Amino acid sequence: TVAVSLASGGATSANPILFTVAFSKPVTGFGTGDVTLGGTAGATTAIVSGDGAVYSVAVSGMTASGTVIVGIPAGVAQDESDNWNTASPSSAVVEWTIPVVTSGTIHVNGDAPGPTFDGTSWANAYSELHTALEAASPSGTDGVEIWVAEGTYRPHARVPEESDNPRTATFLLKSNVAIYGGFSGNETALGERDWTSHVTVLSGDIDGNDVVDAEGVTTTFNGSNVYHVVMGVNVDSATRLDGVTVTGGSADVDFSGPDAGGGVYNHTASATFANVTIAGNRTIRHGGGMYNYNGSNPTLTNVIISRNDAGGGQGGGMYNT
Repeated sequence: TVAVSLASGGATSANPILFTVAFSKPVTGFGTGDVTLGGTAGATTAIVSGDGAVYSVAVSGMTASGTVIVGIPAGVAQDESDNWNTASPSSAVVEWTIPVVTSGTIHVNGDAPGPTFDGTSWANAYSELHTALEAASPSGTDGVEIWVAEGTYRPHARVPEESDNPRTATFLLKSNVAIYGGFSGNETALGERDWTSHVTVLSGDIDGNDVVDAEGVTTTFNGSNVYHVVMGVNVDSATRLDGVTVTGGSADVDFSGPDAGGGVYNHTASATFANVTIAGNRTIRHGGGMYNYNGSNPTLTNVIISRNDAGGGQGGGMYNT
């Protein structure tokens, strides 16, 4: 028989999460590929160490707060009598929360090598931008910077949180958090990045089936896209989006739903946008690229807004109200 337990007990923010696997007898043949992973946190990697009857399993790759489930299937290890193990009678389940970052820099790279994904360096970068945004919780005046390597990133967190509609996913900007794109994934200083050579795309194409051009900009919409790729709500100029392309937003619900601000939707927000391209977004009413509502007054520097569509409304590029 085999049992799986959380090494530290209870909920955790540890990354990796350590589990203990205990067989009733010493076994051989048990290794990294013999662990099943599940749950809502998105864990992807399990590294096994140890021998005999007791092993440690380090689980990582989580991209969202939620559950991590670890199980051991039957037939992956043998005792000295060549008997195969039975499956673990129950899986170990732990509630994992993304560790809070109050200052400094969080790294994001969709091609991060792992096996640890905690945002502390390029080698250990988070693989998803939405994970870093959830982690960022600045407590001082310096805020938090998120450095994002080239590649395409799609939103995950929904607004409102209780929504069961995947199209409500968005990159929700946070106060005193600056998101910088344009990195190759080995820079040590902000000034070393090049957002024209290392294009960082924030895409609302949650199905991953839009037709895009060489720069990752949506040219033909297919399937489902989020209503707003980026949202700024009650944030000031210390909030920054810099060196990215925003594309694939589709605010196309008439009258009773989202119908404005496919690329960026600002509500009482005065965030700073610099070196940003907003292209390939659409609405059916106003502000295909950017919609500024309820006194929003964002600062735009070196921002290109092009090839957006407001349907039958006004302001294909931008609409202020």
